Amino acid sequence: MPGVPPIIYEYAYDLQWEADEYREDRKVAVSEYLQGPGTIAHSQTFTVTWSVDANLSLDFARINTVFGGSYQQSIAQTNTYTADVPDGKTGRIVYVPYMHHKNGWVTITQVVVGVKSVKHPDHQWCPLYFPLDGGVYRLECLDGFVKYLGSGS
Repeated sequence: MPGVPPIIYEYAYDLQWEADEYREDRKVAVSEYLQGPGTIAHSQTFTVTWSVDANLSLDFARINTVFGGSYQQSIAQTNTYTADVPDGKTGRIVYVPYMHHKNGWVTITQVVVGVKSVKHPDHQWCPLYFPLDGGVYRLECLDGFVKYLGSGS
């Protein structure tokens, strides 16, 4: 409509975290399955990035600032591992990165600029995952057999 200024919105974020844990997460397979007996030798570089398991568009830099700026957006791991697959088993080498997992509520308030009384809050459950240095390499077989091979660097 001519002469009517456009509506401008600002957004405010309030973060309330309920869970804070370090854990192994997001298994990443690093080799094909091999039927034993045999040896798997594998070397590959993986990049693990931070993620948000919610329908939110959160900026990494802004979230990282909320947590004191201590996280990296992504971490690359390169390691070479070998594993002996026992006779009668079928296995593969997997890499499981270490993650710092935070669960909480994000309240997003939409404010119309120039109209202080109008707010539209939206509360969303928001799991965050931040990659940490390290991780675990292990041999995993289809029958549940697991052998730890070492940590990533």
